Amino acid sequence: MSVRCLLLLVLFSPSLVFAQTQPASDPRAVTLAAQSIAALTGGIAISDVTLTGTVTWNGTDSGTATMQAVGTGESRVDLALAGGTRTEIRDAQTGVALGQWMAGNDSGYFAMQNCWTDAVWFFPPLGSLSMGSNIVLVYVGQENRSGATVQHIQSYLYQSDSKPHTSATQHDRFFPGRHNLPPGSDHIQRASRYRRDDEPTGRG
Repeated sequence: MSVRCLLLLVLFSPSLVFAQTQPASDPRAVTLAAQSIAALTGGIAISDVTLTGTVTWNGTDSGTATMQAVGTGESRVDLALAGGTRTEIRDAQTGVALGQWMAGNDSGYFAMQNCWTDAVWFFPPLGSLSMGSNIVLVYVGQENRSGATVQHIQSYLYQSDSKPHTSATQHDRFFPGRHNLPPGSDHIQRASRYRRDDEPTGRG
């Protein structure tokens, strides 16, 4: 009597077998970021910061601002305006980026896509330039802007559960093209577009 064996072949998708790996940052971008931070801080390690100044809100309301940050994931902005007070809090220390605002008797939470950008947006040494968790730096190349030669780098947030949120979290930065200048002395940052909290999430 012959014995027949049934072979069951199970095919696995490569995406299920192998965990996605965060892309490595470009060494040229990492070098420019480090040089910029050193120029901005004088080479001193900074873990928290408090900034104060004057502010114009929505183009019409003016007053004073106090901006505080602890590490790269926690920040608080307090505005004392002629029309009232406003507070914005960001927290990404737990690995889940959150944001909340309070204005007078009103309050609300930031939409998820508005929490993907730097929590410490007002102080670059504690932003994505410092290469926090899941941040990837990309070297775009040398460009000419407004008659000046600059080095262009980008940063974005990588998340392994889906494709990178490149367009929503991308920051473009431009540094002097001449390497004998301190990169941080002419640092320019263009943040990603801010979305309404009720605007649908876009990934790209």
